[in-house]
Amino acid sequence: MRTPAIALLWELWRKNRWGHITLLAAIPVCGLLCGLEAHLRGGQLLPEFVPPALLPMIISIIWLFSVFGFTESDSRRGFTGIPLRIFALPLRTITIVTWLTVSGVLAVCGLYLAWAELVFAPAGFPLPILFPTAVLATSIVFFQAAVWGLASFPLIRAVVLIGGAVALIWVNAVGLSDDDLWSQSDVSKSLWVLAFLPLAYGAAVFGVQAERCGGWHVWAWLRAITRPLLRIIPRRKTAFNSRAGAQLWFEWRRKGWFLAIAIGCSLTVVVVLSPVAVLSEPHAPFSLVVLLHILFFPLFMSGVAGLGLGKPDFWSRETGLTAYQAVQPITSADLVFTKLKIAGLITLLGGLVGLTLTWGVTRSSSWRELWNMAELTPKFTQLLSVHAFHPALVAAVSSVAVMIIIWHSMTSSLSFALIGRLRTINTRAIVRGVLLFEVIWLIKWLSDHPGQLREFTPLVYAASGLVIAWKITRAARAFREVIHRKLVSHRAACGLMGLSLIAAASIFVLGWIFGAQIAAPLLVFGAVWLFPGGALAQSVLNLVSNRHR
Repeated sequence: MRTPAIALLWELWRKNRWGHITLLAAIPVCGLLCGLEAHLRGGQLLPEFVPPALLPMIISIIWLFSVFGFTESDSRRGFTGIPLRIFALPLRTITIVTWLTVSGVLAVCGLYLAWAELVFAPAGFPLPILFPTAVLATSIVFFQAAVWGLASFPLIRAVVLIGGAVALIWVNAVGLSDDDLWSQSDVSKSLWVLAFLPLAYGAAVFGVQAERCGGWHVWAWLRAITRPLLRIIPRRKTAFNSRAGAQLWFEWRRKGWFLAIAIGCSLTVVVVLSPVAVLSEPHAPFSLVVLLHILFFPLFMSGVAGLGLGKPDFWSRETGLTAYQAVQPITSADLVFTKLKIAGLITLLGGLVGLTLTWGVTRSSSWRELWNMAELTPKFTQLLSVHAFHPALVAAVSSVAVMIIIWHSMTSSLSFALIGRLRTINTRAIVRGVLLFEVIWLIKWLSDHPGQLREFTPLVYAASGLVIAWKITRAARAFREVIHRKLVSHRAACGLMGLSLIAAASIFVLGWIFGAQIAAPLLVFGAVWLFPGGALAQSVLNLVSNRHR
């Protein structure tokens, strides 16, 4: 390489070449499929086919954000910022940051323009260009600044990134709407967004320079103040009663609080966006809109939490057990049971956090106006009054059922996270996320087209039967193997089966509550996809394979 800067960009391509090739190949393939569908529909892509068409574009943009985040895993610090070896190059900090930020902006903007002009415009669904491009350009630089500059503070960085993702969605929603606050031209709105670009660039340079000099030394005085305060907090001083108890304490200290807060925030988001979801789908059955809205985001967040819970360290990219953890004097079954207990504690505390945050959000007058505008109080009362029981009892039972389903979703992700092979975990996580999105979209599309639903009803029931048969078969094989190999006792195996039955009963209860206004084929199809398989028993088998690889 002629210059270190070119070598830096070449590394970005070389390390992620297969992902880049897949991304570049997806654009013409999706363009061909969308163009063909639009041609068959009279020259314009139907609105119900837009969400699944947008999904590959969103995934490709997220991929570029992760690539130009330019991080590596560190055994001590986990998810790092710019790799420390880059700081040994004969380059100034401002040069490193400039090359990475400029190339990131050009790449993400060029990608969006390619999707808009080569895929959606020929399909008769033109996307706005100027404002989203400005938002993406500013967002990727802010993302880089947070990832690089807060490498020494992983918890703060996670909160900033989550807040940034919410802000990105909000800015696009408000900027592309017809709100009076943004009743300006696209050029004016884009200039307003781009005005924050120098701030993001300056934050990236400042943060990288601080990390290059060994960390944020300006925070040393804050540590000196907080250290005496932290000593006041009660800490455990007695010995543990068992190895499993020690492991439970360790797992909770490393992952519990953060994941519980994340689950609680996801439940709060459900409440905050409930009026928006109902107002945006005025023709859909109320119970279906409510059910999909309640389950989608918490299920997605619990899946992410399960993946983090299955890793040795939440902030590390290492997925396999370390040598120290593999030789601990604790059985694989006890280790799995400990993680299942942690998942239960995370779900319980997450529910309490969500309840507290929700109480604070519902005090807002603007949110109350949206709630009244969507007429949610009479709709909920009518929905819960369908049954013979008191509405408060029905609401409490449905809340408990939702929390159990969230716990089981977390344990399902935990199951394949315990495999310990990064490529397998990433592949299954992506497939699982895409399937969840597509199933929800399919249920929504069939609900909006009753004629198509009647036509596809036999196919829906057949697919549901195949899926449930496959899940039951896998569960039977997993339980049979853990008992045959004596990995768990018969009593523990019965306990795992009981937990699976409780999760299945929760799905049945939720279907019974919401089933009064949802077509039976859609209810069966959704319940089958949520139905628990052999994830609990498979967790033990996966951990044994990971531990003795």
